[in-house]
Amino acid sequence: LDVAIFNAAEDSSLWLHNAQIILKPGSSVNPVVIIANYLFDSLCHDVFQIAGGVLYAGRVSAGSQINESANPLNPDIISRMDNIFKFEVAEQPYYHLSEEGDESLWQGMLNWYVEYYGSRGQNATILFPVGALKALQRLSALSSNGAVVITADKGSGHVGSFLGLQDPTVAVDGSLSVMVNYHALSLWVNTTGGLSFVDPHEFTNLIACVFVLKPEAAEGGRDTSLNRSVSIHEPVAASEAYSKQYPYLLEAFYDHLVSFSPSDYRKLIALQQQRGAPPNSSTSILTTIALLRALEWDPEVFAVLSQSLLESLQYATTDLHAIIAEGLQLLWQNFFVTNSNTEIISEIGRIYGQMSLFKDAATFYERYLLYHPTNAVGLTNLGMCLYRLGYKKAAEDKFKLAL
Repeated sequence: LDVAIFNAAEDSSLWLHNAQIILKPGSSVNPVVIIANYLFDSLCHDVFQIAGGVLYAGRVSAGSQINESANPLNPDIISRMDNIFKFEVAEQPYYHLSEEGDESLWQGMLNWYVEYYGSRGQNATILFPVGALKALQRLSALSSNGAVVITADKGSGHVGSFLGLQDPTVAVDGSLSVMVNYHALSLWVNTTGGLSFVDPHEFTNLIACVFVLKPEAAEGGRDTSLNRSVSIHEPVAASEAYSKQYPYLLEAFYDHLVSFSPSDYRKLIALQQQRGAPPNSSTSILTTIALLRALEWDPEVFAVLSQSLLESLQYATTDLHAIIAEGLQLLWQNFFVTNSNTEIISEIGRIYGQMSLFKDAATFYERYLLYHPTNAVGLTNLGMCLYRLGYKKAAEDKFKLAL
């Protein structure tokens, strides 16, 4: 075991304290394993806005919320920091080639964002993680055979998260930090021949990712067209091209970082800190989903949380509906029906119905009626689903049986 200090903003080598040797670029034959936990958010970023298909570069001025301070060296002054952002049309190309050697790829990534949002008539605010990109390039260069990166931080890996024109939030929590654009990092990894696994949970500010960096990443990007067919942030699609080289990586990623993510864990800790209060109708839908994920959508736990889930669905987006529908499928796969738990079948139908997935809801109401063929509520709910699906005569028959 050895230790070294690495300045992520500047260093390109590691001086090992115990061995008294220097690890320089290319000095390691084995791949480097990089663990970056809450690192990238405090490294330097560039900020851009895209409006009307035009790229605007951001500049920030830092001031104070008060006119004077008795002691300008007091660290508390940071808590009163007031940022003023100004955006102007970006010069083209914005990134010029320098000793880092990756600027042409960065420019290609910027062009990709402009084309993506511009072609859709959308506006967006992009934080570009130049500090993280430089650090990963220099760290991976220590090995002649690439690197594996395991990272978790506040941020997002989905292009939909950047929509809208707004000033980025600069958090003050012991240091200055911003949200990490993991989508840009995955663009860089994929374009330099690597593989990115980005947390698919879109509704979280804490995500975990795994990157496999090829040696090309350390040499600077070569493919600036960004026309690669490998999916940028969908692990299943990206895994197809790499399944032979990394047969267990996708499985490990889902088992340890997706099925129950760090964000899910944080939500459960927050719930526990509420003096052990049990989940109820006021429990947020994200916390409810986290609880269900933690217990692999256990049917008995679902029975306790189904009312909370049902009441929260009116605030859920279609993407959250898709996550819940996927969880309900897992629930049913693991469900063993007994005489005492058949109401869970009806509850599954209610959730599907509330999400307007009437075909799936009808399927579960039919299953429920196999055990309770004369249940008026079950017959009525099935009739409502059939009516919404356009089967008016069949719906009428169910309503008559319910009377």
